[in-house]
Amino acid sequence: MDSKKYYKEKYKEAFVATRKIINEIDPTGFISRFGDETYNAEVSLILAKLQHAETEQEIKDIVIQVFSHYNYFDPSSLDSSLDLSAKLMEVKKIICP
Repeated sequence: MDSKKYYKEKYKEAFVATRKIINEIDPTGFISRFGDETYNAEVSLILAKLQHAETEQEIKDIVIQVFSHYNYFDPSSLDSSLDLSAKLMEVKKIICP
């Protein structure tokens, strides 16, 4: 397999995993009205920034930054998702082995 195809497949794998994680916490409550692809743009932004994160706190900060443009997003809603950062750190290992 050539490297371009390999990285494309790894990105897709990481995208699907990240979308699942974000959909589970549903930070703005939109999933029930708009479906599983609601946060695709935000997932792309998180993945773009995830490769530069070094700590779980940095990952949580990325998620807060990405969703902060929604007036009804409450960053404290992420506090109940204690393993959010840990799960996203595992996703990082997919794209940055």
